Amino acid sequence: MSGERLSAMIRVFLMLLISICGFLLSGTWIREQETSIVLLVLHMAGAGQTYHGEGTSIAVAHGSGGPFVAVLTPACSSWPSVLALISLALVVPRVSMGRRLALAISAGMFVFIGNIVRIAASVAVGLWVGPASLVLFHNFVGSMFGFAYTFAGFVWMIILLMPPRGIPLDQPYREGGGESAYVSGAF
Repeated sequence: MSGERLSAMIRVFLMLLISICGFLLSGTWIREQETSIVLLVLHMAGAGQTYHGEGTSIAVAHGSGGPFVAVLTPACSSWPSVLALISLALVVPRVSMGRRLALAISAGMFVFIGNIVRIAASVAVGLWVGPASLVLFHNFVGSMFGFAYTFAGFVWMIILLMPPRGIPLDQPYREGGGESAYVSGAF
């Protein structure tokens, strides 16, 4: 087995290990932080009748449809998407570990912030229109928004990964002094 192939297999193994262990070991703590930040955002927006409930729940005392509790479940967290982006950054070939870490953090923050906005918007809809509307917003609009910010975080990571001159071709360009040929975005 070649060294390059072994290196790729090790990176894939690390990707799986980080994803599974990261989710199992820190998923609850991340959701608690997301819950606290969502409450901060809601309070800054004037939704003072929201409170931190038990664990990862948000209690709404005086919504238009009466009091209710919104629970941030593992599926509602940004953590699985962030772990996926971290894992993808690990398997990027020929990029330094420092750059991989910067890519993962940058894309992960994009996803984390997008998820905070999605959860806060869902609770706000429930607060102002009623709990049934929270469920509808969360299931339809929130799901589309979740896909959009995760995809945007991935695209952001790809953009940061691109070299400034374009993508080098495998074969060197011989006519122009022996430098490698590059493909740029403009043809």
